[in-house]
Amino acid sequence: MSVHSILIVCEGNICRSPMAEALAIDLFPRLHISSAGLNALVGKKADPFARSVVTERGLCLDTHVARQLGWSMVKGADMILVMSAEQKKRVEDTYRFATGRTYRVGHFQKFDVADPYQKSKAEFEEAFASIEAGLKRWSYVLEELNV
Repeated sequence: MSVHSILIVCEGNICRSPMAEALAIDLFPRLHISSAGLNALVGKKADPFARSVVTERGLCLDTHVARQLGWSMVKGADMILVMSAEQKKRVEDTYRFATGRTYRVGHFQKFDVADPYQKSKAEFEEAFASIEAGLKRWSYVLEELNV
């Protein structure tokens, strides 16, 4: 399997998936990276704490606008990364054709990324650290797949 595009999914598309998208763009510059939400707060900018956490790491969420997950996005993605086992099930139940290419960010370490929505900046930092750990592990796999 060759991966050219990754769709990153969370709930509202204003916290976890935008942070993951910003980091993935930095980690995987040759891939097309995008994000969406299962129940997106459509049209909203990234949460201020999410913007702050990524800015402190030299990344940017200034242009991010939340999008609702849709059929064409799922169909067009080579890989879909979600934040939790429950979200994986929801994506695969809704889009049967996504089965076999939908994984948790924390797939290899067997963890879910906790939702920091309406919580403290520290919770956003913890979510970002989880996302970073998961994506760094994925970087090794993607390197092998895209040789």
